[in-house]
Amino acid sequence: MNGRELYIDLALFALAVFPVMAVIYHRKKRRLEGLQAQLKALLDSEPVDAIRVYSARMDAALSLDHRRGRITLARTGEGTARAYPLADVMSAEIQEDGETVVSTSSSRSLTGAVLGGALLGGAGMILGGLGGSTKSRERRNVRALDLVVTVADIERPRHVLRLLDAPHGARAESDQYKTARSSADELLATIQASLEIASRP
Repeated sequence: MNGRELYIDLALFALAVFPVMAVIYHRKKRRLEGLQAQLKALLDSEPVDAIRVYSARMDAALSLDHRRGRITLARTGEGTARAYPLADVMSAEIQEDGETVVSTSSSRSLTGAVLGGALLGGAGMILGGLGGSTKSRERRNVRALDLVVTVADIERPRHVLRLLDAPHGARAESDQYKTARSSADELLATIQASLEIASRP
């Protein structure tokens, strides 16, 4: 096979594959937009200034309204979102591939926390001061990074918000991982700060 034949074969292959890939991409985009619209509808009653975070798969969302002292958790496929007073939040933790790396609970206090960096976000902030526990370890590739919130609800106590969904793994130094981890850290710190504020007399 000469160079021209190879070029023609590659061009024909591209012409055959591109439309299929385009259809798959647009279907996935429409599905994600549909899921986002469903979650937004579930969270419609939430105020505009509430902190709202969507999962990487667009199958779950969390809204934190510190002014009214409540957290709302929504999942696609469920008819209604579940709203809880912050007093019902028992714990929150960050898990990487199912292993807890940072955790905090409502019974802890913020004494000694470095809140400036925590509330403003940042990949290198310290969460140990939030009164929870931090597990330091090296992980070169992470497939899933979840924020897990446990509430006082017998029917559904555990709510998982997947912030990183990388089936083939995301390296710890990659932007994909750093962005997800920074968002998880900031959200966990904000939840703990809201719990502390809500518990004040």
